[in-house]
Amino acid sequence: MLISVIMPVKNNEKIFPHAVSCILNQQYTDWELIIMKGCSSDRTRELADSYAESDERIRVFHVDEWIYESINIGIYHAKGEYITFLNSDDKLAEDALAIAADYIDRYGVDLFLFPVGVYRVDSQQNIIEDCTPPIFNVLDKELVLQDAKSVRDYWEDLFFFSGLLQNQLNVYKKKVVEGIRFRNDYVNADQLYNLEVMPKVNSLAYYPKVLYQFLEYQKTDNMNASVGKFYEYHFDMCNELYYRTLNLFASYNLDSDRVKHLLREKRITSIISELETYKFENCDISFTEKILKIMQHVNYWKDIFIIENRFEELENKVIAVCYELYMLSRLEEEQISSEIYEIIVGIIEIFSISSKGPQGVDIKKIYGLVKAYNNPAHIGISILNELL
Repeated sequence: MLISVIMPVKNNEKIFPHAVSCILNQQYTDWELIIMKGCSSDRTRELADSYAESDERIRVFHVDEWIYESINIGIYHAKGEYITFLNSDDKLAEDALAIAADYIDRYGVDLFLFPVGVYRVDSQQNIIEDCTPPIFNVLDKELVLQDAKSVRDYWEDLFFFSGLLQNQLNVYKKKVVEGIRFRNDYVNADQLYNLEVMPKVNSLAYYPKVLYQFLEYQKTDNMNASVGKFYEYHFDMCNELYYRTLNLFASYNLDSDRVKHLLREKRITSIISELETYKFENCDISFTEKILKIMQHVNYWKDIFIIENRFEELENKVIAVCYELYMLSRLEEEQISSEIYEIIVGIIEIFSISSKGPQGVDIKKIYGLVKAYNNPAHIGISILNELL
């Protein structure tokens, strides 16, 4: 049984060879490696071509597309009955394909899943910190589901607890994913991809061992391009993930109150994290735009925070992020745009409570924050009520 491994690569001559070695050293030998090489300014092209010349199982396609379109092209050219993916700066365990092939041979499943380890590493791939999510608290033993109903009944764990569908680093039966394409407008296209794949999956197997190492490089350029980056469409992307997941469960009458609760909690966790992205170095929109966008986004989702009794948590996060953005902006109060002036002045006043004490605070400034036109979610209302 041939397994196709698709590897997009661009400008990665230093680390890329390690990824190729992971495939060359696989215990299972019935594989093909499809290298999708982008337009590189270093020696990546020459290296890719040399690998193809030295091993007939390796094929190289020179395409200058974004990563997900490169993957789409790679899937089209794949000859394997099953396909999987390896990022050019990550690592695959030497027994990964052998274990996958064993489960597939025994059970003939549409999808093979396994934990992905997440590690902070230096430029030599030495592990600095293990950041792997605690998946083994949820799935600590093998799992085999051999009919559509069993797979559907397990969606709750797959979507909300395991993290197994947060990326494309699984082994897919090619016939199952034919006609499904990765989108090219979102960095989280892998999650949207799995939302389309899962209704077609009628059997799956899970192996409880980390077979893939997702590596986050510290102080190294051009590695894991999506890590630590701001994307202006991030909120829209996560909104779409929320609604499409809800619609998927609803279409199979699986949208119980518990599922809705879990989905709200997942969206809340995501929003709290998304607010931090406005502090990333590559977020080059103006200070005023950052504050306005934050206030618009939290107003859109305030109701789910209220339903889950987490509105004060939202307020505290928004206030903390906006204050830090103000400090980073190095603006004086008189330089703040009139659109956000009341918001920022009120937040500054909130941060003075610890030094002034509640009695020394100018409540009018905090009231101005709560009632500001561009603060429709009334961030700060909980603190104002405590002071009154």
